[in-house]
Amino acid sequence: KDISYYDRTKTGELLSRLGNDIATVYSVCSDNLSMLIRNLLQFLGSLVFLWVISWKLTTFIIVLTPIISFVILLIIKLIKKYQKEYSNNLAFATSLAT
Repeated sequence: KDISYYDRTKTGELLSRLGNDIATVYSVCSDNLSMLIRNLLQFLGSLVFLWVISWKLTTFIIVLTPIISFVILLIIKLIKKYQKEYSNNLAFATSLAT
């Protein structure tokens, strides 16, 4: 951003945004990354096990997975929208308090 942005923006708002961004990055790096790896390994193991038991059911799951993924991506977009709105409101409230 342009350096004048930091001159125009209140200190409380900048601090609030910085603190919120740091907390978000920390959460992604620690909790969410380990959960992603664990869930991916469980999914792949279940898929192999399911293939051994029933290839028809496995094919059904493989077809269904992209549909479920699309719905999850829509939900993530919605969450990001509300998270940004929350962050802006929190920054505004903090700037009023300082």
